[in-house]
Amino acid sequence: MHRICSYVPPPVPLAATQLGSLEQSIRDLSRRRLILANPNPRSRAEMARCLRGIGMDVRETDNLPETLAQLQNQPAELLTLDIDLPGGDLAKTIRALSSKRPAATATFSPAVDIAPTRILLTCSPRTPRERLLPVITPAISAVLLAPCRPELMIDRLARALAQGHAPATATNEHPNVSTIPDLNSVLEHLVFCPYHDTPVPSRRFALRVGKIEVVPDFFDIPTYTKPLPSADHVDYHRLAVTVCPNCLFASIDPANFIVPGSKSDAAAAAKVTPAARYAIVSRVHQRRQSIGELDPSFFSHQRSLTDAVRSYELALQCSTALASQSHLPASNDLLRRGNCHLRIAHVQKTLDSPHDERDNHISHASRLLREAFSSIPESALPRNVYQVVATSIYHGDDRLAHQYLSTLATFRKSAPNPTLREQLDHYFTKSSLAWENRENHRKQSPTTPTPTAPIPFLTQAA
Repeated sequence: MHRICSYVPPPVPLAATQLGSLEQSIRDLSRRRLILANPNPRSRAEMARCLRGIGMDVRETDNLPETLAQLQNQPAELLTLDIDLPGGDLAKTIRALSSKRPAATATFSPAVDIAPTRILLTCSPRTPRERLLPVITPAISAVLLAPCRPELMIDRLARALAQGHAPATATNEHPNVSTIPDLNSVLEHLVFCPYHDTPVPSRRFALRVGKIEVVPDFFDIPTYTKPLPSADHVDYHRLAVTVCPNCLFASIDPANFIVPGSKSDAAAAAKVTPAARYAIVSRVHQRRQSIGELDPSFFSHQRSLTDAVRSYELALQCSTALASQSHLPASNDLLRRGNCHLRIAHVQKTLDSPHDERDNHISHASRLLREAFSSIPESALPRNVYQVVATSIYHGDDRLAHQYLSTLATFRKSAPNPTLREQLDHYFTKSSLAWENRENHRKQSPTTPTPTAPIPFLTQAA
């Protein structure tokens, strides 16, 4: 998996003094707003996950007009523009922004005032010099090359921010984000649950740099390795689910909780419909009965692997309740629940749980991921199909695995844009390797696979 990071040319190795200032850079960036404009969904997601992990308010866009509208509606302190951003002439737009005139590609008025915004340009290391030079203007604070190391990206963003802002102190500016002293790889965020009237603080945890280093397992579930120098190793799967101690609403998505003091508080609370609130609050007793007694460590960074499984089970129950009220898009809900089951299976493997329990979760994941297949957006399709291939191989259903592998090959030939084609190539290669080595990925007690109906897409294609 590629890792996103950045540096200002010419490349300079990260010195020990820079590593020592990483925590200060994180404190300076946390609670700052960044508009992340990148047409590559995979790179954008990796970068956003890292920066949200250190407490930044990240707004994602994938085209120039949407980026300019976002900048007008919610001004940000940092703006990253990818050199491949579609929707207009990037060089002209940057010059227009820096002169405070409406950009030629924008349709709004009045002109956007970017005085407090630092602009950074992102590009690939393979970007030709003749293409890069016309875009670089005095308004560009830095050029970020991706992929690279997360700690370098954080350092360069903090340097760009410092050009227009004095460094903030952790005590005055960021009271709701702190590094845990006895587990310095983890940041603790105080958030509120939007599903009940009494705002009880909840603890949301994040890795200090979003991810330290991620290696996906056979089911494409991330495993976290190699902490930064002076940082502790931690299994983030223990902490990934945020749980409200009042109503036991649980979610793996940080956006489902409210950050106190942020300008988006009212907007986040307004998204919760009365029906969704009732679906969560009315089933508190049911969730407490299914989970059992919870001690204080369940809500802290001391969460055990057994507690991690219980937190994922709570997230599944809450997701199902919200889906029953159509509060979540069907495809997103199915994907989230499928991956929740795979994460539970991953934790249970670490726990050496009975194989039947783990196999049951992988079976549920395979079913949910197949249900999501017909309605997911194109950007999510490559990973979705790979996970169906992997779960089918695990259960010995070679026919289903081969059908979905053929589907991935068919989509790969007709991919409409280079970004999607790159994702399809990655997951097709990964699926092909999984197929070639399928005997090594079977569950320990294979059973006869149940008959499966042919995939509608392949039937129509035939």
